[in-house]
Amino acid sequence: INLLFAGEELHKVEQWSATYAPQLAKSKQNLALGWLSGAWQATLNLMGKTEHRVHLLGPVYHEDQILPKMQYVNDQVGVFGYHVIKMWLAYLFAEDELAIKHAACAKNSRMSSAPFLVIGVYDFYDPLIKLDLYHKADEETQQSYQGEISLAIAKLQTAAEHAPMNYLHKWHLLEAERSRVFADESSARKHYEAAIKLAPRST
Repeated sequence: INLLFAGEELHKVEQWSATYAPQLAKSKQNLALGWLSGAWQATLNLMGKTEHRVHLLGPVYHEDQILPKMQYVNDQVGVFGYHVIKMWLAYLFAEDELAIKHAACAKNSRMSSAPFLVIGVYDFYDPLIKLDLYHKADEETQQSYQGEISLAIAKLQTAAEHAPMNYLHKWHLLEAERSRVFADESSARKHYEAAIKLAPRST
């Protein structure tokens, strides 16, 4: 899952998953296999190798079977990862209502023991989803979104101060999106340009 979220080429993620999934199954590392299989299925979705884009219903992962099992054994880390993958896919395919649904579920199942990169994906995409939905929301929800978005951006700014190679481009992108939503074209342009400039140097 780290390879997928880190932006590795999809065919490489697919090859890596196909190599290591049988090893995890053989050694009965079921929790790790669940994480890998979810990311593998998401990879197949993105590659157009399944009929679904957002739903994890395919040859290596079937959410209707696996999610209930994770819930039954109280695998909160696995449930969190599932919802993060779903919110991420939904955002990428502009299914905002589904994205916000899974973002809320991810928030409720978030565990500090989850992989650091997966937590980072949630922290980055959750405010992006709320920005996309901002003008569709009622006034009360907009006020809630404003506070949550501001908190997420401030948190990312702090992270960027400590690790700019990892976070500074993401902070600029969130600031750009917030400026766009609130019709500050000058600020949006400035932050978009900075994000584009910094992204190739990020890790």
